[in-house]
Amino acid sequence: MRESCPRVALRVVSGGGGYLLKWLETQEIDLAVVYEPSSPSHLDIRPLLGEPLHLIGPAAEAAALPARVTMATLANLPLVLPSPQHALRLLIDRAAAAAGVALTVVVEADSMEVQKELVYAAIGWTVLPAAGLGHEADSGRFCIREIAGPHLMRRLALALPLRPKRPRSVDVAAEILLREVRVLVDDKQWPGARLLSSSVSNRRPSP
Repeated sequence: MRESCPRVALRVVSGGGGYLLKWLETQEIDLAVVYEPSSPSHLDIRPLLGEPLHLIGPAAEAAALPARVTMATLANLPLVLPSPQHALRLLIDRAAAAAGVALTVVVEADSMEVQKELVYAAIGWTVLPAAGLGHEADSGRFCIREIAGPHLMRRLALALPLRPKRPRSVDVAAEILLREVRVLVDDKQWPGARLLSSSVSNRRPSP
């Protein structure tokens, strides 16, 4: 980025998907990585990757569950999940409805770190992608189980506002990000992830 656009300064912000999409609409930010929106007509959406979700629980409960569980298993556990409007929660609720089960949510927390701490404290179980655990996946703090079925795949996308003329620096940054995602997936540095679209390419931004 520094080589292609030496006079451009990067500003990195974090926030929930709803906030990021709103900031895109108001042009407070130029691009964002979000859970793939269901109605992206006002945005330029470029699919990035899909990653399966896993059931995460207290390490002490590891012996109680098989290596692969179903949504029916989740229905019998106390869960720590994001609030209902959160994209990840919507995905989980849709999977539960497709399986014909009702979930018992004992705590709602949008922060992934809060979810993990509550699970570690044995308050309940949560559902996260493997990448959400990072180095903690091998720390022995958690019980991690694959969830069977086709419905629990989190999809990430790059979102940009639709503008008549977009600054070249934004397109350069988008191409660099897309290329880095491919490297992470190809090198197995993003656990369980698979690329979703040929838009994630190895091409270099045009000079």
